[in-house]
Amino acid sequence: MERFGRYYIETSFLFYFFQYNEDESIRNTRTERYGRTKGRELPQTDVEIESDIVLDEPPMYRVLLHNDDYTTMDFVVHVLKTIFHKNEQESERIMLAVHEKGKGVCGIYTREIAQTKVEQVKVLAKQNQFPLLATYEIDA
Repeated sequence: MERFGRYYIETSFLFYFFQYNEDESIRNTRTERYGRTKGRELPQTDVEIESDIVLDEPPMYRVLLHNDDYTTMDFVVHVLKTIFHKNEQESERIMLAVHEKGKGVCGIYTREIAQTKVEQVKVLAKQNQFPLLATYEIDA
């Protein structure tokens, strides 16, 4: 039995055995869990499915850092570098926006990623005993 050109894929109770023929087509043979089923071929089906499903872009959310009187500017830069992967200049620009305007946009992400980033900021700030607040809002 050659090993080249044959693949076994295990599903719940069956193995599907795929073997490449000489003409590069694939022959499907259904096998039971621990052996082949008498060499019977699976029925070949050519089904085209038409679909009117339209996928929309997921809504995007802005992650914001809010200013407070206790969190140091260096810590805000550290958060922007470690969690949001910003470079030094961009981190300082966002930090100054937070300091001067009261809040600054750290990035725009999908909802799940924005939630994760906000939670990471909360954990890192708590570990370093800072009350830094991060929120997310839908991007208009």
